[in-house]
Amino acid sequence: MNTAASHSIRGVTLIEVVLAAALLGTLAVTVGALLAHMQGARTREDQRLGAYELANRKVLEYLDDRKAVGDDNLPQEYDRWRYRWSISEEPVELVARAPAAAPSTAAASRSAAIASQHPDRFRLLTVSVWAVDETAAARSSAPRGELLAQIARVYDPLNLSRNPDAAGRLMDDKQELQRRLFDSGIGPAPGAKGSPPPPPPPSRGTRGSKP
Repeated sequence: MNTAASHSIRGVTLIEVVLAAALLGTLAVTVGALLAHMQGARTREDQRLGAYELANRKVLEYLDDRKAVGDDNLPQEYDRWRYRWSISEEPVELVARAPAAAPSTAAASRSAAIASQHPDRFRLLTVSVWAVDETAAARSSAPRGELLAQIARVYDPLNLSRNPDAAGRLMDDKQELQRRLFDSGIGPAPGAKGSPPPPPPPSRGTRGSKP
């Protein structure tokens, strides 16, 4: 029997086992926390992306048909999230910047002409989207939580060439058309006598037509 060889084999002490287990536990907790943080960040990005998609959709709905926007007092479900949203509109005046020289292009001339014709008719449309507070105490009332998205857009209420379908609906809704004319400072108040006839719908060029 080789006694020297048997004494050279050293066992693992209890303290070493405890330290190794503690190190493995710390490493597991760190990796778990890192994975949870990455998953939470991904979830937050998905929720914010959905909020911007909803805000952009509300902008298009408002420009096409304001009656189809919905009630902003109710939560809006989009994808797997619930949001609260609001729409605000305020007048904005466009001021044409004086060029250093006479405009040399047709686009510059057209921009200057548009800005000079009723420059106060333009509107600033702002859509804000909040996350719904999903806590148990507030889930039934769905109050606004964190602001996730906000989109602002300047538009011309009298521009009927953006969407032909929306232009047709506006031409059929005389009251809405008169309200837009009044808000733009062009026509009288809705319901007033002597209202000017609505502008003709945007013309569509036909192939082969003569100038």
